[in-house]
Amino acid sequence: MLHTVWKGKLAFGLIEIPIRLHAAVDDFTIKLRTIHKTCYTPIQYEKVCPACGQEVSHDETMKGYETSSGRFIPITESELEKLKEPFEEEKDIQLLHFIDLDEVDPLYFDRSYFLSPSEGGKKAYFLLHEALKHSNRAGFASLFLHSNQKLALIRAYENILVMETIHYHNEIRQIRDIPNISFDHEVSARDLELTGALIEELTAPFQPEKYVNEYQEALAQFIEQKLEQKEAIAIGHQPAPKDVASLMAALKASLDHPIVSPQQLKQKKTVKRKEA
Repeated sequence: MLHTVWKGKLAFGLIEIPIRLHAAVDDFTIKLRTIHKTCYTPIQYEKVCPACGQEVSHDETMKGYETSSGRFIPITESELEKLKEPFEEEKDIQLLHFIDLDEVDPLYFDRSYFLSPSEGGKKAYFLLHEALKHSNRAGFASLFLHSNQKLALIRAYENILVMETIHYHNEIRQIRDIPNISFDHEVSARDLELTGALIEELTAPFQPEKYVNEYQEALAQFIEQKLEQKEAIAIGHQPAPKDVASLMAALKASLDHPIVSPQQLKQKKTVKRKEA
């Protein structure tokens, strides 16, 4: 059962469909942590104020906007919550209009979510799915998700509806800012024909299930081998010193200079005072 990240209604015209939103993509990247070479303990990153030199707790922090002059405008959590209120109150995905999917460049796509119908919404849900599928269109929508206002497309995918959040137009960088790009280049007809023929020869059906992340598989196998060789080390474990001679020297020094307890040290001082 997929976790629900949002629930509300999908609305267009006079039709309202109760729905739930589920993340459509899993990240299977193997996470590697940074540990201390000496004792293999995970490194912690503390929040330290560079001006005060002191560690700062979560209760001592707040949001702030940095201006171009390097000054900060402080913004409290209550101020942010007040700004979000009118947006968070709206629990509907309102379809503003419908668009042809072929008009949308993949550059605009951000994240994908599966939509599932809630109780009482199945009939309208599958009716919309079939209509979008046969028309090759998508619903263009706006919603408030993860503390931000998002644009989205609702489209048919296999036998369900999928929501694709998309970037705002001003978030797409201008191609004129890319170096070494010419807008007045010329291509010969012969070169274009040969390249087109090569593309046609190498064209194959889209079958993403045929491909796997070979690096992640190799990394997983490498870690499994280390586990089998019992190379897993408990947190805080001190590795054996590489220099045995140094260890023996340290032990000899300890024998030559035995540890004196506080009681023994006090007794020695008392004896010295009496002798004096």
